[in-house]
Amino acid sequence: MPMQLGFPEGPNNNNNKNFILIPDTNAIFDSVNEAPLAKRGWVFQERQLSRRVLHFTSSELIWECCAKAPYAATETFPGGIPFKTAFSGKPKFQTQTDLADTDPVNRPKLYATWDILCKEYSAKVFSYARDRLVALSGLAQQFEKLAFPDDTYVAGMWQSTIPGSLLWETSSSSTRLQAPDYIAPSWSWVSIGGPISTSELRSSEHSLVEVLSVMVDPVIPSKPTAMLKGASIRLRCFLRPVEIRPDYEKKPWYMLAMGGGKKHKLLIKSEGSDDETASPHVIDNFHSDAFRYSFDDFETDDETQGPGAVSGYFLPLVLSQADEASSSSLHGLLIERASGEDGEETYRRVGVLRVFGLHCLRVKYGLRNRGVAEIESTWGDVQKILGSTYVSVRDQKKYVENGDGGSAGADDTEEIGEDGKGKMKPRVGVDLGGVDALERLYYLDKEALEGSGFEAAVERLALREISLI
Repeated sequence: MPMQLGFPEGPNNNNNKNFILIPDTNAIFDSVNEAPLAKRGWVFQERQLSRRVLHFTSSELIWECCAKAPYAATETFPGGIPFKTAFSGKPKFQTQTDLADTDPVNRPKLYATWDILCKEYSAKVFSYARDRLVALSGLAQQFEKLAFPDDTYVAGMWQSTIPGSLLWETSSSSTRLQAPDYIAPSWSWVSIGGPISTSELRSSEHSLVEVLSVMVDPVIPSKPTAMLKGASIRLRCFLRPVEIRPDYEKKPWYMLAMGGGKKHKLLIKSEGSDDETASPHVIDNFHSDAFRYSFDDFETDDETQGPGAVSGYFLPLVLSQADEASSSSLHGLLIERASGEDGEETYRRVGVLRVFGLHCLRVKYGLRNRGVAEIESTWGDVQKILGSTYVSVRDQKKYVENGDGGSAGADDTEEIGEDGKGKMKPRVGVDLGGVDALERLYYLDKEALEGSGFEAAVERLALREISLI
């Protein structure tokens, strides 16, 4: 219980300065979650599903239950522990009570709660990797029964949240599981040994793929949430050949001082061409707003660098529009070819990639019948036409104030004087909710390109149907 203490303010002062001494609530929380037993994967599910739990910690007994608040108590806090945790102020997720709320308005919160559970679960330890889906099966069944009866559970995620759920990322201590038995598909976070972070992209962003089918082959047909023999997703989507490799070029001293010496660079290759002599577009990642990436495997001692290089395809999954604070961005997977049957295009995931601002243009478009000398000039013209779609309103204003409004979309400025300066028109938000997912990638550019005279010069990515395994 809290204790009141009084200390003299000085050696000759009879007035006391009063303090209140209370126990460290974080220490109580850590005594449960940092205990060796709590790090085991099977124990995580048992704790979440159990209506009452008694913890024997090194300092005292701790009681958890699914009754009305207080949800936990100890000898130190007999009236309830003042926990502040991820699960609405409760020390654990109470499946029976928290999933009873079937109001559709609260469904996004329940999906977010599932993501929190997955993030916590991914860091747990297993003696046998094949148990990773089995030890989560009970929780999945509870969510499917009580919260998502009209949704389908697919290898650790929910079908209705694809493609956003595919954008999970690994940590520096994670690696792809290697086991004699099948664990999970490459696009599922369950295939990773170690902590992962889930994506927050949901309703505010827009899908860029069409999910044609989802196939799950369980070991026991009556238990689709348990062990699997295989799983795949069939998509209609866009692909761009890319490569991410370390940038070993010598940098000026001022770049090294700013942390720009040890970076990767992104090479965007020509669509439908395996010509090694074709010059790819190179994006230097010295600027943090160019692109970001995460590899599923870390194969070097330098945790910040990852593999020496990853060569494959960028699969755009989600589009985020530019707003007042941020530029537009494409979020997607890094994938590589896998052996397919009957000529089917089959791929596996190797990481995630995000491309920001005007760099999205090089991912989405190529140039037709252009000589080397014309390429950069033409790209500059295209950026002037489409730039306002890709940079934030903040950056548009900055460009206009600096007299460089054309490069950031002069079409969105009004009363630009001879000095190139002017006022920005308020950005009109475009609702992409009613636009077909496969049209969203180009919808915002359509009007500007049609009257620009560059339609014949710009080539869009071609649609493809692929399977992710």
